[in-house]
Amino acid sequence: MAKDILTREPPPEQLKRELAGRVTGFDVLQEDKMWNMAKLVKFAKGKKAIDREEAARHLEVCERTVSRYLAYLREEEGIDIQTTTQVEANVKTDRIQKLRKLMKEHPTWERTRMAKKVGVSAVTISIYLETMSRDEVVERYLATPKGESARKADNILELKRLLKVNPTQSRGSLSRQLGVSLKTLNVYLTEVR
Repeated sequence: MAKDILTREPPPEQLKRELAGRVTGFDVLQEDKMWNMAKLVKFAKGKKAIDREEAARHLEVCERTVSRYLAYLREEEGIDIQTTTQVEANVKTDRIQKLRKLMKEHPTWERTRMAKKVGVSAVTISIYLETMSRDEVVERYLATPKGESARKADNILELKRLLKVNPTQSRGSLSRQLGVSLKTLNVYLTEVR
C-alpha cells in the first residue's frame, strides 16, 4: 500500500488539496516511520543492546530499515541504541587492548598463556595478532609460532644459569623449572653444549 502511494501520480485536484495543507501519502509514511522509531526506543529501553533481527521482527520491517532508524536516532535525536554487533566489536577492541598490554609486559609469554589471561582461545589470539597493526611487539609473535624464538632464547639463558648453579640437576627438574618438555630441554641442552 505504501509503495502505491509513492509510485502513482496524484490527480490534479488531489494535488491541490495536498497543497492546501491536507495530509499527503508522504506524511503518512513519515508518521509511520516516527511511530516505528518510537516503538524501537521503547523496545530497546532497559536493554544493554538489541539484536537488529529481533527488532526488525518486532517492528515488522527489514533489518536495513532498523539500521536506518538507529542511524537517524543517533545522528538527529542523540539517542544511541547499542546493537549486539556493536557490543561485540567493543568487547573485541577491549580484548585486543588487553592483549597489547600483556605483550608489552610479558614479551616471553606464549599465545596459550596470553589466551588464558585475555579469556579467549589461542586461535582467537592468533586472529587478533593478524588484525593488529604491525608494530615490533606484534611482529615478534607473528615471526614464529607462539613467539618461540624469544622464548627459546630466554629459556636457554635460564638453562645456562641453572646449570651454573647446580650442574648435577636432573633433566626432569630442569624441564619443570623452565616449563618445557623433556624433548625441548634436550634440544636446548644440545645448543648449550
